[in-house]
Amino acid sequence: MRRRAHVVWAVLWGALLLGGGLANAAEPARKIELSPFFGGFLFDHDLDVGHKGVGGARLGYWLNDKWSLELSGEGVSSRTTDGRPLDYIQGHVDALYHLNYRKDQKLLPYLAVGAGVANYQYLSRINPDYSSRTDFDFLTNWGGGLKYLLTDWFALRVDARQPISWNRTNHHFMYTGGFSLLFGGKSAPPPPADSDGDGVPDDRDKCPDTPAGVTVDADGCPLDSDGDGVPDYLDKCPGTPAGVKVDASGCPLDSDGDGVPDYLDKCPGTPANVRVDASGCPLDSDGDGVPDHLDKCPGTPRGVRVDASGCPIVLDSDGDGVPDDRDKCPGTPAGVKVDADGCPLDSDGDGVPDYLDKCPGTPAGVKVDAGGCPLDSDGDGVPDYLDKCPGTPAGVKVDASGCPIQVETVELRINFDFDKADVKPEYLPQIEKVAAFLKANPDYTAVIEGHTDSQGPEEYNLRLSARRANAVAKILTDTYGISMERITAQSLGESRPIASNDTPEGRAQNRRIYAYMEKD
Repeated sequence: MRRRAHVVWAVLWGALLLGGGLANAAEPARKIELSPFFGGFLFDHDLDVGHKGVGGARLGYWLNDKWSLELSGEGVSSRTTDGRPLDYIQGHVDALYHLNYRKDQKLLPYLAVGAGVANYQYLSRINPDYSSRTDFDFLTNWGGGLKYLLTDWFALRVDARQPISWNRTNHHFMYTGGFSLLFGGKSAPPPPADSDGDGVPDDRDKCPDTPAGVTVDADGCPLDSDGDGVPDYLDKCPGTPAGVKVDASGCPLDSDGDGVPDYLDKCPGTPANVRVDASGCPLDSDGDGVPDHLDKCPGTPRGVRVDASGCPIVLDSDGDGVPDDRDKCPGTPAGVKVDADGCPLDSDGDGVPDYLDKCPGTPAGVKVDAGGCPLDSDGDGVPDYLDKCPGTPAGVKVDASGCPIQVETVELRINFDFDKADVKPEYLPQIEKVAAFLKANPDYTAVIEGHTDSQGPEEYNLRLSARRANAVAKILTDTYGISMERITAQSLGESRPIASNDTPEGRAQNRRIYAYMEKD
């Protein structure tokens, strides 16, 4: 049994030396450790001595944040079972390995091994006069304990050891409790400067000199809850909708001063002092379409047609607001806006009146079709007057200038389990190839197409293929750092099978992903 304990001691010592990492450990906060202690000492049963109290002290030196060396001494005063006094003193040097030291760690478990000498002083019953006898013995010990740091200089400590005296081959056991005083080492660094007292250190404060008491974000800048550019503590109109222009006090602009903010004003530019409704439009009390401030004939009965000054019109056969005697375009369809001559408006001058014009605002001189839309001879979606590559073949994708987009197609042979969108690890090398292409070609973007088999409802398969495409897109962004702005996930569901959905093998092929790389 004792030989086995020696083997355990040797194995533990070797494990500590191999796992220590002396060269790479950090500097501890304190260097010197003084630890008085008291506890109990159980002598080897061969000595016929019972359980007794033990006291002593340890003086340690921290080599780094994991290892320390300790000089320890302790003594026991006892008696043998036949009443003879026995004093036992031991001194030893120990190496301590702390398992999880960090500067903010409170509980520090440790292992310890060491060597030293033991002194047995007792009355020998071999000699006739029972004379006193002193024996010295070589000592090793091993064990461990816990330290709990109450402050950076004071800790509570408990310890358990097995001292082994080699000449006598006695195996004792000792358990102790006490405290540690730590001193020396480096002082804690001063807290970082915070000149404006907003809780954000100066070296991270992007808005120094923030007024006292103002709530700030992680960068030390005053909060702007509604994102209008005016910090909350100055904002007199909190909760302004996103994108609304505001003045210096954070209130929505009212350019015409009619009391209705611009973002709600359906009639901007109302003259000063003109009364308006909730939409910011001038009041029209008689409902004749002429605002009160321009109406020369207020109080016109309902339904009576009036002219631009709000006065009744003598005769207007097509009801366009232009009297027949001045109407150059009689018979204009009801509700069509006309000019002063009674002709339908053609705001962009393309020869197609506004009420028939499907493309209002066409630039002057551009040829249009019967619907007022610019001609697109090659049908690529880019009108001729903007098309830098006329005659593009049908079906070819083009950019904003009408020129063919360079496309690279990559079939990701990523198959999914039935009704699953989890990408299996064996397909990651294929996704890595797409990521490598995008990294090597920063002017390309990727379209990730997700497909399913025909099992299940069509709407559900659209959602499932979207999950599959998004799963691949997420790996490209999270794992390989590709910007989400360069990736578009498309859901095509069961609409484009590449194999028969009548067999399990065909359906497995249809549960797939395609990737298209397009040049911007």
